Amino acid sequence: MVAALNNPNLQEALERAKRAYLGNRQQAFADLDFPALRREIRGIKERAIADLPALVERFRERAQAVGATVHMAADAAAARECALGVARGCGASLIVKSKSMTAEEIGLNHYLEGQGLKLVETDLGDRIIQLAGERPSHIVLPALHKSREEIAQLFSRMVGREVAPDISDMVGLARQELRRSFVEAGMGISGANIALAATGTVGIVTNEGNGRLVTGLPPVHLALLGMDKVLPSLREAVPVLEVLAPSATGQRFTSYVSLITGPSRTADIESVLTLGVHGPGEVHIVLLDNGRTAMRDDPQFREALYCIRCAACLNMCPVFQLLGGHTFGHVYVGGIGTILTAFYHGLEEAGEIAELCLLCGACTEVCPSMIDLPGMILTLRERVASGKKLPWLEGMVFRHLLAHPKRFQRAAAVAAHLPAALGRDNPVAMGLAGLGGQRGLPPLSRHPLRQQLKPAPNASVNLYAGCLIDYFYPEIGLDVVRLLEGQGLSVHFPAGQACCGIPALASGQRNTAVELARLNIAALEEGDPEHVVTACPTCAQTIMQEFPRLVAGNGEWERRAQAIAAKTRDICQFLEGADSVNAGEGAGAVTYHDPCHLNRYQGVKELPRELLGRVGYNILEMADADACCGFAGTFSLNFPELSGALLQRKVDSIKGSGAGLVATGCPGCLMQLRRGLSSESVEAVHTVQLLARRLSN
Repeated sequence: MVAALNNPNLQEALERAKRAYLGNRQQAFADLDFPALRREIRGIKERAIADLPALVERFRERAQAVGATVHMAADAAAARECALGVARGCGASLIVKSKSMTAEEIGLNHYLEGQGLKLVETDLGDRIIQLAGERPSHIVLPALHKSREEIAQLFSRMVGREVAPDISDMVGLARQELRRSFVEAGMGISGANIALAATGTVGIVTNEGNGRLVTGLPPVHLALLGMDKVLPSLREAVPVLEVLAPSATGQRFTSYVSLITGPSRTADIESVLTLGVHGPGEVHIVLLDNGRTAMRDDPQFREALYCIRCAACLNMCPVFQLLGGHTFGHVYVGGIGTILTAFYHGLEEAGEIAELCLLCGACTEVCPSMIDLPGMILTLRERVASGKKLPWLEGMVFRHLLAHPKRFQRAAAVAAHLPAALGRDNPVAMGLAGLGGQRGLPPLSRHPLRQQLKPAPNASVNLYAGCLIDYFYPEIGLDVVRLLEGQGLSVHFPAGQACCGIPALASGQRNTAVELARLNIAALEEGDPEHVVTACPTCAQTIMQEFPRLVAGNGEWERRAQAIAAKTRDICQFLEGADSVNAGEGAGAVTYHDPCHLNRYQGVKELPRELLGRVGYNILEMADADACCGFAGTFSLNFPELSGALLQRKVDSIKGSGAGLVATGCPGCLMQLRRGLSSESVEAVHTVQLLARRLSN
């Protein structure tokens, strides 16, 4: 990871690709109703996967009825043997191949080459990585990690002369070099984006035209695809095709959509059907399972099969944008790749890359199938953790402190006083205080919020603070109370509240998270309040979404969890119609950082800006205001280099806004921003602090 961060060529290539994609995607979706399309696609995929065995059987029957040969492959080895058998059967020694991640999944290239066959990749990106001896770093753009200068060097070695790093010239050179292979190949191999059960058709979406040459010129065509690609008919495929190119490459539509229904044919002589005219006389289709049935049968992971392989989740993933695919995956990369890897290659291959997820939700926000990748990654981490013994320190924190609030409170009180006794920089004091040895983080407060608020039983609002506000930033909690009381509301701090459990859940410790959910549900029910309010979006999302999931199946607890979830709101949402938050003009300029859990998970984006504007602040928008700051709870401790790189990007955006003040609605983001801005002349504050300042004026 560190090597990837320090590789200037990789960083330049990734940054170029990110900027190009973001601009192109925005234009491509300008005249599309993306929310409506993704709802439609979600429904299509849900129904198709639910009916998958019947669809696969219907596809097999129809494909064979139109002259194709269908091979059912239970696993990667069976699929490789099918491909080799077809090649041997037609006597092919040279094979041309169009882009196929399924072929990468089963290791087809190396296998066929090991059997003495020559295989030439014809997709430009795949040809580049074949020349480099690498694997794809991206589902759609396999050579995304390569700069034009590096590609020019590869081409120079291929042709034995210097090739300039001019993109158009290099594309022309690749075209010229590949032409003879298309003509001489005895077999063509392709993947497929869709398969239609009604007609036995495979559909291939490409830009370069090589897909049509691979499937049209050689006498034999073999299509390799996962069984999850099967849809009922062309009607269901149209919405998928409509959104695929904008999501994948930022194009309004792709250059080529090839629908192949059996071998090429003609009936031009006396209406007699004859196979093998200008295209292949044989079409073989390998339908691969390789864990897909197991995924379909697993209710917690079934929706991963709704993926249409557009890779939008990769393009928007902050960690992928830093590392590329080679250090962030096995064969399939990124968030969706983590889930696919677990089922296609084994849980042990997915454990490490599952830890790289920030749980920021950027993937789900752009997914055409609305796949809840963060939710599945949390479940995957739980399964990985169930087979491992926790390190001593993590076991102590999760099982013996977090799950026992009184112990945690005593430990926090001791840790808060140790820096003064031992010295702020003493490593023992820093470790006990939970600072992970990192400088620039605040000390624990000697007077946590729970000690500063008087009980107010039967209040209309129960305040949920969360660990950071309770123990690090009690002043934020006091400002929340002031804002609520400014509306004439009574506020109660339930003493039994504890950590929301997201650190345990994110580390795969479900049992601890369940205990904490129950503790907090009982605490927040105290006095039967009308509302539960918090100033931590991560805690709010955990209460609203994870608590009901954690206790699902237990009727009484599930009912109680849902009742508390329905009452819970972020403080900004609660203040939306407040007359007291309206203080005129002249407060100065501020820029705003969108917390992931408030913006993406709860859909609260403009409201904090509106509230700040109502109390007189002038909003100066920063670039990439909704990009993750890199805190993500324990992520910042487990991957400090990645967290630091994301933080530096955010600091650069803040400084670029020209504001001397940055607001955010999340205490975790606040902690991260203050660390990054410690040597800058920019103050970072929680949104409620600015609102409360104006309230006092």
